[in-house]
Amino acid sequence: MAISTTPDDFDAYAEVTIHHKVDALIGRYGYREQDREDLEQDLRLWVLGRLDGFTPIKVQRTTFISRVIDQRLADLIRAKRRVCRDARRESCVRDDEDNPTNDLDCLPGHAVVPSAILDLRIDLSANLDGLTERQQSICALLTCHTKEAVKQLLQMPRRAFDTDLRDIRDAFGRAGLDIYLN
Repeated sequence: MAISTTPDDFDAYAEVTIHHKVDALIGRYGYREQDREDLEQDLRLWVLGRLDGFTPIKVQRTTFISRVIDQRLADLIRAKRRVCRDARRESCVRDDEDNPTNDLDCLPGHAVVPSAILDLRIDLSANLDGLTERQQSICALLTCHTKEAVKQLLQMPRRAFDTDLRDIRDAFGRAGLDIYLN
């Protein structure tokens, strides 16, 4: 299969990847079979819109397409979960006319952080609350230490540490946040 290098071409790899990713999404996060065509179309348009940013020197085309699709899917899942989130947990922001609004990106001078980052913070906080205290401390330490250093700091056996890491990764995966793990 020849992979094209021009940004205007939509190759078979992108089509197959979109199909497989949508297959994995159907039946999860509230997406049903009826949503398949819309999801595939949305991903096609998203990839085509991002192909101008593809630079063959920096990354392979297949990697670029996979990452663009994964990022869009993470955004779609986050938006779907936003609808299900308890509205009482979110603070109400008011616009210039003192009307409540949830669109933080449209507030000049009021929104310091884009709403996508605020949504991510809420999702991460909710996911961390579901972890054990030891797993939460592992997550906190991993922000500034290596895995080996965290294991030594907590004086944990390797098998227990690896089990906790696997459980943390699984919890983030179930929440649709595994794209943020490295």
